[in-house]
Amino acid sequence: MLTAQAQVLKQFLIEPAPKDASIYSNSCESPSDGIIVFKSAIKNLNISLYPPNNLKNMNYNEQNNEYVLCVKATTKKFRIDIRHAEYEYIYFVQDSALASDANIYRVNPKQNDGAAKQNIGISQSNTTPTLSVLPISLSFSSHGEQLAFEISSNRNWTIDNVPKWLTVEPLSGSNNGTITLTATANTSSFTKLARLTVRGSNVRVQNINISQATTILDGIFENMILVKGGTFSMGVASDWVGSMYEVPIHKVTLSDYYMSIYEVTQAQWKAVMGLDNPSVFKGDNLPVESVSWMDVQEFIRKLNTLTGKQFRLPTEAEWEWAARGGVEGAKVQPHKYSGSDRLEEITWLDGKIHAVGTKAPNELGIYDMSGNVWEWCSDWFGRYPGNAQKNPKGPLSEDMSFNGPGGLGGRVARGSGAILYSGTGIYPVTFRHNFNPYFRSNQFIAVGFRLVCDPD
Repeated sequence: MLTAQAQVLKQFLIEPAPKDASIYSNSCESPSDGIIVFKSAIKNLNISLYPPNNLKNMNYNEQNNEYVLCVKATTKKFRIDIRHAEYEYIYFVQDSALASDANIYRVNPKQNDGAAKQNIGISQSNTTPTLSVLPISLSFSSHGEQLAFEISSNRNWTIDNVPKWLTVEPLSGSNNGTITLTATANTSSFTKLARLTVRGSNVRVQNINISQATTILDGIFENMILVKGGTFSMGVASDWVGSMYEVPIHKVTLSDYYMSIYEVTQAQWKAVMGLDNPSVFKGDNLPVESVSWMDVQEFIRKLNTLTGKQFRLPTEAEWEWAARGGVEGAKVQPHKYSGSDRLEEITWLDGKIHAVGTKAPNELGIYDMSGNVWEWCSDWFGRYPGNAQKNPKGPLSEDMSFNGPGGLGGRVARGSGAILYSGTGIYPVTFRHNFNPYFRSNQFIAVGFRLVCDPD
């Protein structure tokens, strides 16, 4: 049986009564009656005793800030409820459990000879068992680091299901605690996952989801370049076949952003999504393809959870500005393709998909923005606006009234892919395509993507 120690519960102080109980000798009618005493500076407590017929009387001694309850001598087991405002404290009292440090005393009021008085042991059940953890998930970087989470509880708890690559201290405790986790470096090609289990008595099990990125994912942020914002004329004049989708020419102003210099590779896709590689043309350093716009959203969600970053797809305007070379490209005569007017310099012309970054980059050092695979953008496909725009994000919803190269509506894809045509069939950087968000690929088209993120 637990014994309640002296403690402060909000404004409610409970502590042991004095050993000399002679001052209570007149509190009960019969010498054989028992007295229960406890201190409280609050004199308007709501006190009840169960069974109620065992309570003979109750007084509050303002001089000593003490409650004195007189109970029948025949009482062997009872409960005291003490309430104040929204707080409630419940004590179970029984003769058979004795403890010298109990908060509540039973004394014989007629024994005033200085002899030791008998204590009554109490068990405290004034709180409902609780157990909670925050945060419920933690993400480690690939190189290994130290993180922590908090346990809030009023019971003993233990932690299990700890993987070998993780050190957890402490593994057990009582009440509230801070848990420190230390991860070793992840040198594998896959993300490490674990679920720690926190258990306590008579409480619901709590789980902590742990993940650790692989060094493959480190390359995503390491291979991003700052694209300085600027103003450019987006679209083309009506002098070639694509003009019906790319008019009118309108001014667009963009803020700074970071963009991947490479398309997302199959190795990076597998590091986030597991072994499921949807690509038709297999190879870790090849761009992942045959992924729908919806697939990419799930990839980004998981990637951001693993890395703590806020990656996203580029807007159509961000994609075109970077493909044109950004500020650096604006300083020279604009190229028809991304980085050159000569396709053989910047893309492969054999109708196959190749490893990323194996041809020349554009003025910003970004590869494969013309050729290799089509690249998803974040925008819905729709008509260009006629007025100047700042950081445009495209239509607010799908525009089923505008028929693009891929039919009505859909999401924007840019860049043109080497699998679509061999020879010189790659489109200029201004060309727009559209696909259903669930479209992945067909015998002519393979779609992949690259990432952007905003400056901190």
